[in-house]
Order: sequence, then C-alpha cells, then structure tokens
Amino acid sequence: MALKDIIDRIESEATQEARELVEAAEAESQRVVATARREAERAFERELERARAAAAAESETIVANARLAARDRALAERRALLDELFGRLETEVAELPPEAYVSLFAARIAAVARPGETVLVASADVGRLAGLRERVAQIAPGLDLTWSDEPAGVGHGVVVVGARARADLSVASILADRRDSVEAVMSENLFGGGGR
Repeated sequence: MALKDIIDRIESEATQEARELVEAAEAESQRVVATARREAERAFERELERARAAAAAESETIVANARLAARDRALAERRALLDELFGRLETEVAELPPEAYVSLFAARIAAVARPGETVLVASADVGRLAGLRERVAQIAPGLDLTWSDEPAGVGHGVVVVGARARADLSVASILADRRDSVEAVMSENLFGGGGR
C-alpha cells in the first residue's frame, strides 16, 4: 500500500470517527435537551399546581372573611335594633298606666324586701308611685318597711336598701333581668330563628 492510500485510509477513518463523535454528541445533546425540557415542563406543572392551590386557598380565605364580616355587620345591625327596641320598651314600661305601674313595683318590693329595710323611689316616679306604700301593704301585710324621701338614684322605679344588701328594682333592672328571654322573643319575631 502506498503512502497515499494509508493517509487516505487514516483520513477516512478519522472523518468517520469524527462524524460518529458529532452524531453521538448531537444525539446526546438532543437527549439532554429533551430531558431538560421534560423536567422543566414537570417543574412548571408542579409550580402551576402549587399556584392554583395557593390561589384556591386564598380565595377561600377571602370568601370566609367576607362572610364573617357580613355576619358581623348583620349581628351589629340586629344588636343596634334590639338595643333601640329595649330603649323603647323601657320608655313604655315607665309610661304604664299608674295602677299597673304601682302594681308592678309593689309586687317586686313584696318579693325581695325584708322587714326593716328602706324603700327609695326614683325622683321621676314620686308622683306616679304615690299609692305604692298602700299597695305593698295590701300584697304583703306585716312587711314593715321604712319609706324614705331620699331619691332612689335610678331613672324610674325603686331601690330597696337593707343592712347588707341593696336591691335595684328600677325599670332598667327589670328589663336587664329579663333581657335574654325578651331578646330571644324579639329576635324570633324580627329575624326568625331566634338569632342574636
């Protein structure tokens, strides 16, 4: 074989080997790119799913907070309406006809007072409760009470003062004692379901 044939053969083998190396490199490059693309797509899908889950959770939180705020506003409005109605109710009780008003407080005094205690009448009710002493004597004969000219210190009603206790029998206290049950009735009538 001649030198030229040897060089041609070496050149041909080198070219073939280079071509095979380039083809292998291109195949490896395509495989690496395809793998990277698949990994990138999987990572993108994972991030997209995380973002969707986070958005859904945030959306649920926003909706829940909006519902709570709406419920709180509704409850505040109901509370304001009930407070207004209680204010009116207190006025209506204070404006009962004289006989009913006297009977209301006479019954309350007879239920809580002990002999020797002192009854004070609200200054606003001195005239309206003029027959109170006699009515208490009818309901609870023998209940010896002291009737003071000193004002009771309440808006409407009476206060019974003893050696160790003081009983506020004002219109406000009468309503406060029954507020829960009265509110339940009012709520049922106004809002249905007894909601407060």
